[in-house]
Amino acid sequence: MKVTIKDIAREAGVSPSTVSRVMAGSARISDATAQRVRAAMERMRYQPNHLARSLAQRKTHIVGVVFPQAIDTSLEHPFYPEVLRGIGAVAAGRDYHILLANPAPGKDEAQIVRRLVYGGVVDGLILLASRVSDTVSEELLTHRVPFVVVGHPERDDTVHWVDNDNVYAGRMMTEYVIALGHRHIAFLGSAPDFRVTVERLQGYLGALSTAGIDCDPGMIIPSPFNEGQSDAERVAALFTSDNAPTAVVAGDDFLAIWLMGALARLGLRVPGDVSITGFNHVLAGRYTNPPLTTVDIGAYNLGKNAFSMLYEAMMDPAAPPRHALLPIQFVRGASVARCAAGGGR
Repeated sequence: MKVTIKDIAREAGVSPSTVSRVMAGSARISDATAQRVRAAMERMRYQPNHLARSLAQRKTHIVGVVFPQAIDTSLEHPFYPEVLRGIGAVAAGRDYHILLANPAPGKDEAQIVRRLVYGGVVDGLILLASRVSDTVSEELLTHRVPFVVVGHPERDDTVHWVDNDNVYAGRMMTEYVIALGHRHIAFLGSAPDFRVTVERLQGYLGALSTAGIDCDPGMIIPSPFNEGQSDAERVAALFTSDNAPTAVVAGDDFLAIWLMGALARLGLRVPGDVSITGFNHVLAGRYTNPPLTTVDIGAYNLGKNAFSMLYEAMMDPAAPPRHALLPIQFVRGASVARCAAGGGR
């Protein structure tokens, strides 16, 4: 039989209203009485009725985490589990649950967001991507829904967000390979719909310009997972051409690791023939052969900061928008080598 507040009150020798106040953390209850009530709850293994409590408070104690694409596809990428781990670590301490959500095939984030928010399913949202054309944030702002973006929104002065300086990261990594003598440097993973990729590409282009290296449009390679042409054909065409890159700045470690395998199938060595760098510092990149040179963006801390920021926004909806740029760290692996004189293979 389920233990009720009345059972706890009878066990502790207090009124049911006193038990309710203890559960709510009221300062009007003495420490001795609160301890007696909590001891009775523990002895009787009392579990609060969260549904009734949520209805009374008009809160669900659930936060929606919205993926930019299908969850099964997203979770194959090492970045998202790390962000979720950080979100969950803080949410548990705040007595919040996490609901994972993604658009249905052929739909966009706006539709799933409407169902979560207008259906009263969640108290707030964390959006795991910032798009260049962002209609979701505009709608949430209009309806005053607490939310945080993991990424750098276009209207960054009106939205709560947490991110890294991805322009700087892209520039830093490109400058590193330039300093080692590379002039034919490709960028892998161009995805113009997502600001993180746009900003890393911007840093790459800025570094080339500063070094006096002309940008060859053929060196900017779309993500191999979004195009119709087969991956093998694209890689073979580029890396067996007369103007093959000697170094590649990959948009993230996932792409860099994929490229290592593709080059191996072509008989090309990393870094002997092609130097490769990435971003995110995922676990798999530490065990590639050779270990990957990358940038640690602190995905776990991005998640922790995103939930902390959302919690403050839910507690004080009138607070002005906050943002945080988290530090990054260069991680030198063995996937980059000095280029031979002249910059070619």
